[in-house]
This record gives sequence, structure tokens and C-alpha cells, in this order.
Amino acid sequence: DGRVVVGGVGDWAAPWPLTAGDARLALDDVDPYRGGHHAPAAPRLSEAEVARWRAVFADGWELIDTYAPERAAELAAGLRTLVPLSRTDAHSARSATISDAYGAFGLTLPSDGAEFAVMLVHEFQHSKLSGVLAVVPMVAPDSAELHFAPWRTDPRPVGGLFQGVYAFLGIADLWRRLRAHPTLAETAEREFATVREQVRWGLDSLAGSRALNPAGRRFTDGMRAAFDDLDAVALPPAVVEQASRQLRETHSGWQSRNAAVLTSGR
Repeated sequence: DGRVVVGGVGDWAAPWPLTAGDARLALDDVDPYRGGHHAPAAPRLSEAEVARWRAVFADGWELIDTYAPERAAELAAGLRTLVPLSRTDAHSARSATISDAYGAFGLTLPSDGAEFAVMLVHEFQHSKLSGVLAVVPMVAPDSAELHFAPWRTDPRPVGGLFQGVYAFLGIADLWRRLRAHPTLAETAEREFATVREQVRWGLDSLAGSRALNPAGRRFTDGMRAAFDDLDAVALPPAVVEQASRQLRETHSGWQSRNAAVLTSGR
């Protein structure tokens, strides 16, 4: 009669609910198709591990909801699933968005609420842009251009740089806002200066790219306008100079490491 009875499987396992404020997410450690990130999906979490995820998520969500409420609103509307990833070493936190999985991303457990907040904003920026790019192409898929992306050690194709600039524009905005937090202010100021400088370099590279179509140019102009608002924020000269010096050193090291690739034109 169109019915199937399944027996002998015991209790069904469901994703763990993850809630805070207006956010209603699934912490999914059971779906057989939850993999595909650059780190393997974590196995089923213990109740103690879930409690830790919930506590750190609540702390991160409170930061976004308090200091960047419009970002909290868009996350509550569009983000649906977080996939716990296995930590492949003892020190690195990882997160990744798969372009076909809008509203979901994978991540290792962040160390604290501020790191969780940054990951949420970062990866949802990728998810939003991937959704737009699926409807409106902006970058020539056959471009051979390679660029310096300040947040990566490898030369990046223009599409990767485009995604990175948009993601880090959101991170810069979040750190700018978190300067108002009583205990995060000093860290937020340094991070804001650093990420703002990274976005500046990325935007300057996109400005010289021939791989953007008219829609890509228009989108980049919009990112530049948003960046100009961030660039108008006054910071202590010493903090700005340190961020600039660090990025120049990073770029110099990147050029040395990738000289052969850049010279070959690959």
C-alpha cells in the first residue's frame, strides 16, 4: 500500500538542535552526505561535546546579536546547518563552505565566542556570495590570472580572491563593531586594522583584474564603497602602521615562496 516498515535499527539519530536568540540551527553529525570539506566530518558527538558547542555558540551569537544585529538577523534567516569537522591537528581551527550547500558550513569547535562569531560571519559571507554567483556570473571561469590574497599562502585565481575579499569585508566590519566590547576592545582594534588592510590589498588587486565582467565590476564597486566606510574609521597610527608593515612582510614572503609559479604564468 505504498508503505515501508523498517525494523531492527534501534533509535533514530537526529541532528542536535543549536539555538540562541533567534537562531534555530542543526548541529549535524549524522547526515551521510555531510562531508566534502577540506577536513573530515566529525563522528557523532557526545553529550558533553554538544554542551560545549552550545555554550561557545551562545557566546558567539550574543556578540553578533549585541554588536552587529543586522548580521544576526541575516544569519537567523539564512543559516540552517553547522557540520562539526574533525580537528586534524591540535592548534588549527578550520571552517569551510561548499558552494552548493547554501545555508550550511563545516567547522571545528571554536575556542571561544569571539572566534565562533568571526566564523559565522566569515562563512555566511561565502554562502551568500555563492548563492548570488549561481544566478549572476561575475568572473570569467577560464581566467588564468593569479593574485596575492593576504589570507592565503598560495597564489589565488581571481574567483578565489573575489570570494575572499567579500568574506573578509564582513569580518572587518564585525571587528570594527566589537571595538565597543569592554574586554575585546584592544584585540578588536588590532584585528580590525589587520583585516582592513588585507581587504584593501585584495580590492586593489581586483581593480586591476581583466577577469571581471560588468556585473563583477559593479559588485566590486559596491565592496569598495563598503570598504571606504571602514577606511574612514580613525585608528591609532601605531596600530595602522603595524598592520601595514605586517602585510608588506607577508607579501614579500609570498612572492619569494611562489616566484616559480608566478614566473611560469600558471
